[in-house]
Parts: sequence; structure tokens; C-alpha cells
Amino acid sequence: MRARSIVLQGPQSLVFIGGLSRGVDHEHAATACVIGLEQPLRLRVTGQTSWRTTRLALIPAAQSHVLDPGGALCAVIYSEIYAPRWRAMQPGALQGLTLRDTLSPALLDALGRMQAEQSPQAVDALEDALEQTLGPPSAAQNRTQRAVNAVLSRGQAFSLKSLGSELGVSERRAQYLLIHELGVGCKRLQHWLSFRQTLRQLGQGHSLTMAALDHGFSSSSHFSHAFRAMFGVAARDALLTTQGFSLIETGW
Repeated sequence: MRARSIVLQGPQSLVFIGGLSRGVDHEHAATACVIGLEQPLRLRVTGQTSWRTTRLALIPAAQSHVLDPGGALCAVIYSEIYAPRWRAMQPGALQGLTLRDTLSPALLDALGRMQAEQSPQAVDALEDALEQTLGPPSAAQNRTQRAVNAVLSRGQAFSLKSLGSELGVSERRAQYLLIHELGVGCKRLQHWLSFRQTLRQLGQGHSLTMAALDHGFSSSSHFSHAFRAMFGVAARDALLTTQGFSLIETGW
């Protein structure tokens, strides 16, 4: 029986640790770092025929790709494009895929410890290891990042209207700035924010259907379709169900 998946969710990041099989073409709304813990994983950019094998891949937001960990344990680390947690995952820092064939022992140990014990000490060790691998937080933010953060900090619903008002530009211009400064459009970012809220509610014991309906999805099938397009696998395949995963809130 496969072990429960773990999700660490903080204000600037989301970390998934669990077993995954081959997914479908998809693109994220956040910069992602994918790590094969038990074995190298395979990755293919959409539109290309060749697969690349690696232990760690840094994937820019909106880079369409297919991931195949072969059912083995892996970690997928997301850093918010509007408030990046790690320097290497800033929008614009990556011009394409960045692959690494080796991992530091500290990072492997920290991810393994997180899977085994899920203690506050394990969370701290993983944060330290990720900073060593991906760099410390970056204080610099562009105007669109600052505007998105301002909208969200006031508890407003994120939309082109609220973003345009914050920036003092039209909705069309706000969409242009999102794409060119952060790499994703409004709808994809809205879905990402809704997924984050849905996961939190799932972790509190709510049903998938109720959590999805509470956060902007018209039905559980709408949520499932959007989830697969964003993450490449079905939520249930990643064990992201009421009984299938552990949610840990962090300060990252």
C-alpha cells in the first residue's frame, strides 16, 4: 500500500512529497522544482519527442511538459511567482528547463526525513536544505508582483479588474503585464489560488466536492479537469483526498 502523500503549504510555497506515475501534458502557474527521490525521473517538453532523465528539474511557470517519475517517490516544490520563496525560482530566472543529475546529501536526507517523521524539526531541516539548493529568498519584486501581493493582502478576489485597479491600467494591460512579467495569465493564476485554498480545506477534513465548490469550481468534475491540466495527474492519483494526504502548514 502506498504511503500517504504529504503537502507542506506556506504563504510563498507548496511542497508535495509522494509517489507519482506518468502524467499528461500540463503547465503550472508557479515555478516548480521536481526531484526524483528514489530514482531519476523522466521529463519531456511538450512538442518535443525526446525524453530527458534527471534527478532535479527546475521548470518555469507555463512551461508545458510531461513528467514521468515511474511511480517512485518524488518531491514537487512550487514557489509563488508573485512572491518567490527561493532566488532560483524567481520569474525570469529560468529561460527554460534547468536539469541537475546530482542532489546534495543534505537535501535527500531532509526530504526523506520529512516523509518519515513529519516533525517541526524535519520541516526546519527541509527549509534549510532547500535554501542551500535553490538560494535564499529574493527581496526584489517587479511591479506586477507587488500589485498581486497588494490585492491578495487586502483579501480581495484576484481578477484583472482588481489587478488593473492596483496598477492603474486597463484590464487588457493588466493581462499583458501578468504574462510578460510573471509568465502566466489571469485565469491560470486564479485556478492556482483556488487549488491552494481547496487543498487547505481538504486537509481540514472537508470532502473534495465541498472544498472545490467553496473555492470557485462549478463541480467536482470541473475541479478534476482543471487539476489535471495544472498538475498533469488526477488529484486522486496523487492521493490528494480527504484520507489520502497529510497537510502541514509552514511559514515559508
